[in-house]
Amino acid sequence: VGGGLVGGLIEGLGGGLVDGLFDGPFGGLFVGLVVGLFVGPFGGMVIESGLYFELVVGLIGGLVGGLISGLFSGLFFGLFFGLFFGLFFWLFSWIGGRDEALRFAVACFPVMLTSFALMFGRPFYWPFHLAQLYRTRRSGNWLARFRHSPVHWDETIGAPLPWLSDWLFEIAKADRQEGLAEVLWVAAERPFQRKAAQKALLKLVAHDLRQITTVTQLAQVDKALEFLPDDNLAPAGVKAAAERMTKLAALAQDYQVRHTPNGQHKALLELQRELLIFQQAMVLLPKPSGPELQRVAAQWHATVNAAEAELRQRLPLASPFITGNPVQEHEADLFKGRHDLVVKLEEAIFSQRPSLLLYGRRRTGKTSTLLNLPRLMSSQFVPVFIDCQNARWSDSDAMFCYHLTRALHDELAKRKLAEGLAQPQKSEFEPHAFTRLDEFLDELEAHSRRIGKQILLTFDEYERLEEGIRDGKLTRAVLNQIRAIVQHRERLIVLFSGSHRFEELQTVNWSDYLINVQTLHLSFLARDEARELIEHPTPEFALGYAPGVVDRVLDLTHGQPYLVQALGSELVNLINRDKRKEATLADLEVAVGRVLVAVEAYFENNWRDCNEAEQAVLRGLATQQADELAAAERQRAWLSLSRKELVEQRDGQWRYTVELFRLWVKQEKTTEMLAMSSDAQRHNEAFASAFPTQIPLTHR
Repeated sequence: VGGGLVGGLIEGLGGGLVDGLFDGPFGGLFVGLVVGLFVGPFGGMVIESGLYFELVVGLIGGLVGGLISGLFSGLFFGLFFGLFFGLFFWLFSWIGGRDEALRFAVACFPVMLTSFALMFGRPFYWPFHLAQLYRTRRSGNWLARFRHSPVHWDETIGAPLPWLSDWLFEIAKADRQEGLAEVLWVAAERPFQRKAAQKALLKLVAHDLRQITTVTQLAQVDKALEFLPDDNLAPAGVKAAAERMTKLAALAQDYQVRHTPNGQHKALLELQRELLIFQQAMVLLPKPSGPELQRVAAQWHATVNAAEAELRQRLPLASPFITGNPVQEHEADLFKGRHDLVVKLEEAIFSQRPSLLLYGRRRTGKTSTLLNLPRLMSSQFVPVFIDCQNARWSDSDAMFCYHLTRALHDELAKRKLAEGLAQPQKSEFEPHAFTRLDEFLDELEAHSRRIGKQILLTFDEYERLEEGIRDGKLTRAVLNQIRAIVQHRERLIVLFSGSHRFEELQTVNWSDYLINVQTLHLSFLARDEARELIEHPTPEFALGYAPGVVDRVLDLTHGQPYLVQALGSELVNLINRDKRKEATLADLEVAVGRVLVAVEAYFENNWRDCNEAEQAVLRGLATQQADELAAAERQRAWLSLSRKELVEQRDGQWRYTVELFRLWVKQEKTTEMLAMSSDAQRHNEAFASAFPTQIPLTHR
C-alpha cells in the first residue's frame, strides 16, 4: 500500500505540475488529489508485484502523457503520443523481452489513458460549471454568472460541458446584443465548445423564425438572420437557408403590394409553391439545422395556407373565359368539342394525303384548334404551327425558307424529338434559300422515318402570304415550293387555315398551285359542346345558373364560341359586382347589352364583309320589313349570306343564324338608316324652302 501511495503521489504530482502550468494552484491541487486517489491502489499493486522498472517507466509515461496532453490537446497529441510510445515499447521489448513489454503495456495503459482524459477533458470543471448554471437558473442573471464559469477560465476544456448550449441560448435571448456577442465569442475563442455555441445559434435562429406567424412578418424574414456571422462560425446549412429565405421575403412583399383579391391570391399561391420547395431543400441540410428548419418551414406553410383559405372565401369568382386570345394547349379545359373535325382530318391524311384547307368564319376557333392539335391528334403526328400574321413570314423568300426550317426543328426539339437533326443557320439561306430548304427537308424526312412520325405543317391566317406576294416581299416561288412539299414529301402534310376559300382570293390563283384541296369546315359548336363551355369551362368553376339562363345563352349565340365566352365573362363580372354565386335571366339581359358593345368590332367585320344588297337583306330581316331588292338579287344575297353563316333557313323561312348579331344590326344599322333618312328628309325640306317651286325663265 505504501508503494501504491508513493506511485499515486508521484502521478498526482505530475498531473498537478502540468495542470499548474496551465490552470494555477487550485487546479493543480485538485488534479493531484483526484489522480492520486484514483491511481494509487493500482500503483500499489504494481510495486508489490515487483515490476519496479515498469513502474518507473509507467510514471514517466504518465508524467509525459499529462504534460503532452496539456500542451498539445488533440490530434497532434494522439499522433505524437502513439508514435513515441509505440517506438518506446518496441525498444523495450527488444531489450527486455516480449513478456516484460506486455506487462509494461498492461500496467501503463490505464495510467496514461486516465491522465490523458483528465488533462484533456477537464471533467473536474463540471461541478463548478453545474453549480454556476444552477445559481444562474435561480437568479435569472444569465450573463453575469456565465462570465464566472469555467468556460472563461480555461480555453482547453476538451469535453463538452453539460447544457452549455441551453445556457448560451438563454443568454442571447435575454440580452440580444451582449448575449449574442458572448455566444460568438465562445464560438471563436473556445474551439472545443464551438459546437455548443453553434447549437445555441441554431436555437436562437429557430426561436426568431417561429415568431413569424403572419405573411406580413414573413416579408421581413430576410432581415431575421442578419445577426449570423459570415464565416464558418454559423451553424452548418443556415447561411444556405438564409439565401432561400430572401426569395420567400420577396414573394411575401409582392403579396403586400397587390391591392386586388385576385392579385393577392396569386401571390399567396406562388408563396405556397416556394415554401414547399424550401421545405424540401431543408431535408438536404445536415443535422441539427435541417430538421429544425423543416419544422419552421412547416409552420410557415400552415400560416400561408390559412391566409390563402381565408382570402379564398372573399375572393371574387375568377373568370376562366377567354374573349380575345386563342385557347392555348395548356388551357385544355377551355377547349371544347372539335373531335369530329380531328377525325375528318386524320381520315383525309390516311386516305389521300391531300393539301388541306381549314375554313371558318372569324372567331370560330380556327387558331385554337390548330394550337390544340398536338393534344387532339394521334401521337403519330407532330403538328407545327405557323402564324402567318407574324411579319417575318412575309419578309423575303430567303427568310421564309429559313423560318420554315427553324419552326420544324424547334417544334421537334420542344417535344424532344430532334436528336440527330442539325439546327439550321440563317447564313446558310442567303445565297440559295430554296436549295438549302430542300436539303433540310431531305434530312427531315429521313429523320421522321427514324422516329416514326409524320409532320403536319399548319399555316394559320394563310391569306397573309398572298398579301406578301401582292406587296412584292414574297415571290410565287414560295407557293411553288409549298406545292412541291405537298406533291413529293411523303412525311409532310400541309394544312392552310383562314377565313376565305381559295377561290375568294384575287391576287393569286391558288388552284394553280394546290391541286386536290380538301376543305374542312369549322363552324359553330354543337349545342351540348357550347353548354359544356358555359357550365363547366374549368373543373373548379363555381358559377351557378338560374333555370333558363344557359338555354337562353345558347339561343343567343347559336354555339358561336367567341360569343359564348363573351357572355360568360360578362355574367361573371356581374355576379362578382353583387357578390353572388348565381346568374339570373335579369343578369343575362344586362350582359347582352354589354356584349353588344364589347364585341362590336366582330359584328362590324361581319357587316363589312357583306355587299349593299346583303346589308339590305340583313337590315330588313332584323326589322321584319321588306327590302326594295329585285327577287333575283335578293336570292343571290340570301345564298351568299348563308355561305357566310350569317343567316340560315329554318322551316322554310330565312332567319339570323346568331340572334346576337340580329340584335346588333337592329340596334346599330337600322337606327343608322333611320337617322340617315331623317337627315335626307330635313335636307330636302330645307332645299325646298330656299328655292321656289317654279323658277321663271329670264332667257329664251
